[in-house]
Amino acid sequence: DGPKNFVLPTMLFYHAIRAVHPHGTSVTATDLSSGDTATSLVPASRYATAKPDQTEIDRRRAVICEALSRQRVPYALQQPANGHIAGDDIVVLGTLVCSAPYMSSSIQCENEMVLGRFRELLRALDV
Repeated sequence: DGPKNFVLPTMLFYHAIRAVHPHGTSVTATDLSSGDTATSLVPASRYATAKPDQTEIDRRRAVICEALSRQRVPYALQQPANGHIAGDDIVVLGTLVCSAPYMSSSIQCENEMVLGRFRELLRALDV
């Protein structure tokens, strides 16, 4: 269960669907082109359109590190390999690297299990 203010992507297996029934009001592209605010879509993240400043980046890093410590997940801060100076990279379990601005889009990990759990943590923290 997560926050109720956005829609999470859902994977559908085409071969397993028997029928599709509409639920609620559907929004079409023509509805959105009219500029109607009642049917316009809102970004899923409050940071989707704004670039965070250095204080916001530092706050996110501190919140994430505190949550990892609270859950006793091993992590380390290291200087970024790509040379950006916005903040240290958070390295979790030696496999996941989360770079500034510490959003879901700035995560690199080949382990799907670790990646999924870290993204759940970010959603729960709302950072």
